[in-house]
Amino acid sequence: TVKYSSLGEESWVRRFNGPDHYNDEASDLCLDALGNVYVTGSTTSANFPVSATPRQATPGGSDDAFVTNIY
Repeated sequence: TVKYSSLGEESWVRRFNGPDHYNDEASDLCLDALGNVYVTGSTTSANFPVSATPRQATPGGSDDAFVTNIY
């Protein structure tokens, strides 16, 4: 995921991949009115990085969805 300024200059780059390097993929993203980026996708990683208070702390099956906010 790459964020560009209104002038087309790269502001930052974030890469998503769990430590196991399984299939972690973004499927959609959007911006809110403040320019925060939200990314959703899926992972097959058993140890995909999560926040301190995730809705689901352990994997629930072979594929798990994720939603993350990048600001």
